[in-house]
Amino acid sequence: LRTYTLQKKVELSGKDLIETKLIPNLNNSHDLNIKIKFTNNGSKIFDTLTKNSIGKRIAIVLENTVSSAPIINQRIPNGNASISITGKYTKNREQEIKELFLVLKSGSLPAPLTFIEEKNIGPSLGMETIQSSKQAFLVGFILITLFMLIYYKLAGVISIIGLFFNSCMLLASLSLLGATITLPGIAGILLTIGMAVDANIIINERIKEELNKSIPLYLAIDKGYNIAFRSIFDANITTLIVGTILWQFGSGPIKNFATMIIIGTITSIISSVFITRIFFDIIPSKKYKLFNL
Repeated sequence: LRTYTLQKKVELSGKDLIETKLIPNLNNSHDLNIKIKFTNNGSKIFDTLTKNSIGKRIAIVLENTVSSAPIINQRIPNGNASISITGKYTKNREQEIKELFLVLKSGSLPAPLTFIEEKNIGPSLGMETIQSSKQAFLVGFILITLFMLIYYKLAGVISIIGLFFNSCMLLASLSLLGATITLPGIAGILLTIGMAVDANIIINERIKEELNKSIPLYLAIDKGYNIAFRSIFDANITTLIVGTILWQFGSGPIKNFATMIIIGTITSIISSVFITRIFFDIIPSKKYKLFNL
C-alpha cells in the first residue's frame, strides 16, 4: 500500500463537482478517461490549484482513504478536466478507472433536492385498531360482569371488584415500567383478565361446594380459598414460565405480549386470591346472601 502526505485543509470538495463522465481515450478506443466539470466557484479554486501545482499530485480522497493521486500536467482555468491512466491498456487499468469514476460520483453527493409535493399521513389504521380494541375490552368486561352477577349474586360483585383492582394494578405496573402497549400487548391484557375471571370462578365454586356441606360461611370461605389456591397457583405458574420464555427469546410484538402476560398473571393472582378474600371476610354472613343457594 502506498502512503501520501496530505494537507490538513481541504481545498476542493465534492459539492463543487457537478459532472462526471466516462469517455473514450483519444489514443486508444478501448481505454477510458474520466471527464469532470466543476461549478463556477469550484473552477476558480481548481484553476488556482492547478496553476500552483503543475507536475505535482492532487489527492482524491473518499472516507479518509486516498482513492487516486493523479499528476497535474497543466493549468486548467475553465473547470473542465480529464483524468487518465498512462501506460499499456489492461483490464485491470479499465477496472481501476471505473472504480475511480464511482468514487468521484460518490464524492459529488449529496445532490440538491427539490420538494415537488409533501403529504402528511395520519395513523388512521392504528387509531382504528385502538378503538376496536377498546370496544372489545368494554364489551367483554360488560358480558363478564353480567354473567358473574347473574350466576354468583353477591359473590359475583366481589369478583368484579377483584377484576377492577386487577386492571388498576396492571395499568399502574405498565405506567411504572414505562411500557408501550402494542396490539399483541392488548391481546395479552385481555387474556390475563380472562385468567383472573377463571380464578374467581374456581374460588366461588369451591366455596359453594363447602356451603352445600352445611358448614358455617367463614369455614366454607377459608376451605374454599385453601383448596382453590393450589389449582390457581399451578395454572398461573405454567403461564408465567411460558411468558418468561417468550420474553427471553422473543422480540418486538412477541416480547410486548409476553410482558403483559407476566405482569397480568401476577396481578390476577393478587386480586383473585388476596383482594377478594378481604371482601369475603368483611361481609356479615347473616345479613347478606353470597350465592343463590
